[in-house]
Amino acid sequence: MDDEKKDEKKSPGVAWEQIISVTSKGQVTLPKEMREALRISDGSKLLAVLDPDGDCIVLKPMLKTSDLGGSMKCGLRSGVVDETER
Repeated sequence: MDDEKKDEKKSPGVAWEQIISVTSKGQVTLPKEMREALRISDGSKLLAVLDPDGDCIVLKPMLKTSDLGGSMKCGLRSGVVDETER
């Protein structure tokens, strides 16, 4: 087994964990593998959520209405970006 993989430890209940840096402008770069797995590309929208304890940030990819293929129920818009709103 690769030494890096052997030494890699994940928090319980976490599928993927990686340390990333914040630039002086407050920007972060998501690793390519994460972007590909979540189909995040240039111009994608992410919803940033701070947990109630203030110690965790969750980034949720926002779906485009065209990605839903008519599967969206009326009134359920959480996590969805209407492309006409751009």
